[in-house]
Amino acid sequence: MRRFSLYRRKKFLYVQFYDLSSKTYLPGRSTGATGRNEAYLVVSEWLKDGIPQPKKGRRPVEEFVSVGGIVESVRCTNLTAHDADRLEATA
Repeated sequence: MRRFSLYRRKKFLYVQFYDLSSKTYLPGRSTGATGRNEAYLVVSEWLKDGIPQPKKGRRPVEEFVSVGGIVESVRCTNLTAHDADRLEATA
């Protein structure tokens, strides 16, 4: 299983990382590249150094994937008001 998938949106290539825990692909992120080889270089840099975050520096891919899995699992679960309060208290 590949750790990511590339797809084109208009002229730029986007990457979706695969989350093993939820067995789904996370939302796409623009690589800013127009060529497939250039996009592979960007993704390999992200896998090595982390994914750039606006105004926050870089986040490791593992952290990005785990947060995506948590968000996806919460989105797919029926939450009670008590559950929502507990989630808000931990944030």
